[in-house]
Amino acid sequence: MRRWWWEGLISDVYSPPVVALPIDALAAWLAGGERAWWLAGIHYILGALVPLLYIVWLYRTRRIDDLHLPNRQDRIGPFVLSVVGAVASLVLFVWVDAPPILFAIAAGGLFQNATLMAITTRWQISVHTASAAALAVLAALGIGALPGALLAVLLVLVGWARVRLGRHTRSQVVAGALVGVGAVLGATYGMLW
Repeated sequence: MRRWWWEGLISDVYSPPVVALPIDALAAWLAGGERAWWLAGIHYILGALVPLLYIVWLYRTRRIDDLHLPNRQDRIGPFVLSVVGAVASLVLFVWVDAPPILFAIAAGGLFQNATLMAITTRWQISVHTASAAALAVLAALGIGALPGALLAVLLVLVGWARVRLGRHTRSQVVAGALVGVGAVLGATYGMLW
């Protein structure tokens, strides 16, 4: 199967730590106010940036040879850091009485990453499509069906790229997307809209 450069570009641009940034930014925008932006930034640092820096450290110290972590066992450490970051964010958000959307994003991230970590111990589920699906659903719930639909098209593109790169099967891509959808819907249902 012939591969083109844009499959890798799509995979890099839509990598989970990159997608976490617009998720947190959208949550802060929906919550409104400068305080929400600071809290969303803390959540991003704890839940996405710290695990990303750990992955980069693993790569630079030659403990892994691919930043996309194709080996399931290499994913566990970053998942643990993401889960710990989500728990720390939730504790902080309860302590400071954060806006409900921020609490929902942290709770959704905790559910999503804990679920993905549990599945990863047995199967190579797509974290890329989980993150992309979470963004699409949050956009649909928060700002409307059209932005959500446009991001859903990008979700399909991400899934296509991951399959074309040989990183996942179609079922792994679909399963990841379902976890992302479930995480956002589960965290926001009855809490926000």
